Amino acid sequence: MKTIQILFCIFLCIVSKQIQCADDLPYQCINIESPLNVLKILTGQQAYIPPIDINSNTKIDISEALYLLQIQANRIGYEIHKSNDTYFCLKNGITFSSILENEKNINLAIHPDAIPTHYGFLWAVIPYILNNNACSMYFNIENEQINFSFLGTIFHETQSFGSFNLTMHIQVDQNKNISGTMQFQIVTSNDVPDGIPLYLFNIQSSYFHNVLLIDPPDSMGDTGNFSDIQILGQDENSYNFHWIPSNSPDLIKSGLIFMKILGANNLAFGHDTHIKYPNFEISFTSSETIFFNGQYDLMNQSNLNALNVSIAPYILIDPNHVYGIHCRFFSNQ
Repeated sequence: MKTIQILFCIFLCIVSKQIQCADDLPYQCINIESPLNVLKILTGQQAYIPPIDINSNTKIDISEALYLLQIQANRIGYEIHKSNDTYFCLKNGITFSSILENEKNINLAIHPDAIPTHYGFLWAVIPYILNNNACSMYFNIENEQINFSFLGTIFHETQSFGSFNLTMHIQVDQNKNISGTMQFQIVTSNDVPDGIPLYLFNIQSSYFHNVLLIDPPDSMGDTGNFSDIQILGQDENSYNFHWIPSNSPDLIKSGLIFMKILGANNLAFGHDTHIKYPNFEISFTSSETIFFNGQYDLMNQSNLNALNVSIAPYILIDPNHVYGIHCRFFSNQ
């Protein structure tokens, strides 16, 4: 047993060194020689394990050693790999999402086929009036989810109008469905103009109108990373309808409760990737009136490189007020 403990301590030191290496790409192939990858394999990832030649005179209880490794493996179900300004979120070695930092906001991307360069939309999760250039991000990893915290200042031009505290929890299941929650606490200052729109976040995606399609061949039509957006809410009456960007380029609707971005297989001829993008649902809980705001850039409706759709729900804020808003989200592969 003493031999096992010594070997296990050495093993943990090697693992620690591997985990701290920031140069590892999140989509590297598994290398059985890496102790960290051995632990990933024990969490359920498929891999070929070569035969192990064990000296018959070595008195090591293999089952007991594997049990200790399994305990340690359970602690690394979720991981964060940082590359430049991007944090890649992995579960059992598979990239399912990423967080990109820039000077104005923080973008969440979901990777439906686990390839970090493929995503259906960018979700800027920071509340803003026009821009936001003062935000700090913190995160911690648990066995069942990744927790992010965002602390920031809300700016309008060069003036500060308040602050926010945002927490986000994300996780992924065995079918690659991503789910989570997001909680806002927003505090406004005394010099905020009455009724100014505060955008909670901004989702940018692609919808192309009257472009050449690959299926049917040589045909023209509409396609994109989604087909339309279902929105539910309550204003003067309850509503439940589907927003198609080309039919109504600018849509604002009060009393938003729920929206569902219906993913599609992008069939545009010449588009880089042809993957089925997931549905993405967001539900809201708030005492404030939330407005759906969908904008379609008609100038780029046939530009296959453009994120030409903006979905930016907002609330109308007042001076010296504290706002609390809760969101639940779910991607369905």
